[in-house]
Amino acid sequence: DNVPPQTPPRHTQKTQKKQDRRTAFQRVRQFLRNTIHFPTLGYQNLEADTTESWKFSLGTRESDGAWLNYSDKAGTAMALLVWVLIAYCAGTMIVLARRGHVRPGIAAMQCTLNLLIWSCHAKTMLTDPGTIPSTAVPLVTKGVKFHTMCSVCQSYKPKYTHHCRICNRCITRMDHHCPWMNNCIGSANLKHFTLFLAYSWVGSWSALSIFGWNYFFCKNENCEFHGLEIQLVRAMSVICFGTLLF
Repeated sequence: DNVPPQTPPRHTQKTQKKQDRRTAFQRVRQFLRNTIHFPTLGYQNLEADTTESWKFSLGTRESDGAWLNYSDKAGTAMALLVWVLIAYCAGTMIVLARRGHVRPGIAAMQCTLNLLIWSCHAKTMLTDPGTIPSTAVPLVTKGVKFHTMCSVCQSYKPKYTHHCRICNRCITRMDHHCPWMNNCIGSANLKHFTLFLAYSWVGSWSALSIFGWNYFFCKNENCEFHGLEIQLVRAMSVICFGTLLF
């Protein structure tokens, strides 16, 4: 008798299709491996070749992992003082907003400015201002036979470069060493320093304008400060005036 062919179960068909796709993928991968020769990576055995233990360090030396001038104790204290004053101004606006003296939107704007001021200050303080590596060599220029060398670092000193005795490094396009930043202001962090000044001036003017409006023009009872609020506003006004003079 003629027996009709039996169809395999459905799950068997699915398994066979998966195996066929897997086999096709393996063939394509093998073809790519035989056709394309990838270069060997040189850092694969780097850990095995070195005998020095990896460590993370802070400082202004060329071998340090992150830039932070902690050797200047006075500069470190002044930089931390700036952070405290920024937090104080933000906290004062929050207190005034919670007690109904300042609108929440205005307080949020002031706190945002304080956050921008703090971020720019931290970025300026923790950024390498543009130091010259000890291995730097001058470019070969026609007609130039002599190059300036730093008498302290004993390394190549390009044009518009100055040696900072506090950071103990040569800084490209050094503007000055700012104790409030606890860092030099050079080519690499000048933008962050300028933004810090701009945000500080805007925040100071806006805070003084808010206090002046409440004192001279606002006739609502909520505009009047009492007790501790008066002391907070006075201290913040002094900080804002000092910032504008800075």
